[in-house]
Amino acid sequence: HHGYSPRSLLHRYVTAYKISHLARAVESQIQSYIDRLNIRDLVDTLQDQQQQQQQQVKVLVEFRQRLSQGFDLEFQDLVLRAKVFTLLECMLFENSSSERVKEEAAMTIAALVKFNKNVFVGLVLMGPTIKALIAMASGCSVRVLSSLIRFIRSPLVDEILCSGEIPKIVGFLRSRDL
Repeated sequence: HHGYSPRSLLHRYVTAYKISHLARAVESQIQSYIDRLNIRDLVDTLQDQQQQQQQQVKVLVEFRQRLSQGFDLEFQDLVLRAKVFTLLECMLFENSSSERVKEEAAMTIAALVKFNKNVFVGLVLMGPTIKALIAMASGCSVRVLSSLIRFIRSPLVDEILCSGEIPKIVGFLRSRDL
């Protein structure tokens, strides 16, 4: 006790609990606000064809860093409502996108799948992502394809096999260009 009554100790504990609870609530609201701003900035930057490559790469890297913080249902809802996955998929096919931006978009798709396999695996399997990665034929696209195979396992391999892409992948392995 050291001169404190049980009532004052209990009051101090309850006050500290309320303060920490309030701090967590404020932190959650601030993170939610920052996420909304970042998603809006990501979408605006990727949709604007006039944006510099450096700016597009920067927002993609920042988005991947946010994804690496772990699953957050509110953040996932923001991503789905903003149709970020579709936008990233389009970046893989756009002729106006540089190779660096396409590679960053591919790595971001892999980060989305890692963020929540249950939601984003279906989008990968239903969309043209795999064909775009194989068509890119870069070291980065092969690494992303490899990580997607690791995350998704057999459904992705079945999809690649059905679309006849296995010979192209084997061709990459035979290539003299490391």
